[in-house]
Amino acid sequence: MELGAITRGTGPKVSLSRRATTTQRARMSATARHASEGGGVSESPLGGAEKACIYLDWNATTPIVSVHIHPGHRARPRYPADPVASRSLFRLSCRRSGQYEEVADEMRPYLTHFGNPSSSHAYGRPSKAAVKYGRDRVAKLMGCSSSEVFFVGSGSEADNWAIASAIKRGKASCTGRPHVVTSNIEHPAILEALRAYQADGLCDFTLVEVDGEGTVCPSAVERAVTENTVLVTIMHSNNEVGAVQDLAAIAKAAKRAKRDVLVHTDAAQSFGKVCVNVKELGVDLCTLVG
Repeated sequence: MELGAITRGTGPKVSLSRRATTTQRARMSATARHASEGGGVSESPLGGAEKACIYLDWNATTPIVSVHIHPGHRARPRYPADPVASRSLFRLSCRRSGQYEEVADEMRPYLTHFGNPSSSHAYGRPSKAAVKYGRDRVAKLMGCSSSEVFFVGSGSEADNWAIASAIKRGKASCTGRPHVVTSNIEHPAILEALRAYQADGLCDFTLVEVDGEGTVCPSAVERAVTENTVLVTIMHSNNEVGAVQDLAAIAKAAKRAKRDVLVHTDAAQSFGKVCVNVKELGVDLCTLVG
């Protein structure tokens, strides 16, 4: 149990779990004392509860409200003006564009309703439902099942996970080092990870050169696949030159060269702009950022 409940009646009765820390117990005691002096206790954000709840799961999920922001800090930091960006025609739109109002509307309820989705208490259950709702919506957009969608910390983490998993999966069937095929215009999350794995003796990799339009040729990928290739990873949309790769043709070429090779794409720059359906693309692994 991770919630302490103050029951209404003649006097506050505080229930504390054995897991509660000393700080949490002190906070509970102070709140109970405040209630006994007529100060009252805040209602649960869920509303309609017969008992007022005090949230103790601070280490897992701290509510994002102004009371937890140090008085000396601004809630929204002010960044210095960028004189170069104001005159430049070059824009990294995915990283620097403004947020759609629809996105803000979707996120706004969760800036005030807090709860650890891994917990079974009254605050955690709605959060868990919200995560499931988000996972189901992403799965529908991607054309896959909800059980295939995993939320991680960043696109770089997702890329690293794809590479590490493919190397681990294919290592047993390789006669030499696991081999990866990628292009020379990939994001550093792919290229630097592969260089690190190669330096540690965990894999080798081949860079497929793009043409003058920044396009990867499927036949070049097919020629680069060897008997030890465990992964082909090609970015879907390039964030600098804007090239959109024919992933369906690339995936077919890779599978033609080696049927059980895994195909991954970093579609961080594609999602929300062009269709990213994993079944239509023919990929086994896909990184999205949204």
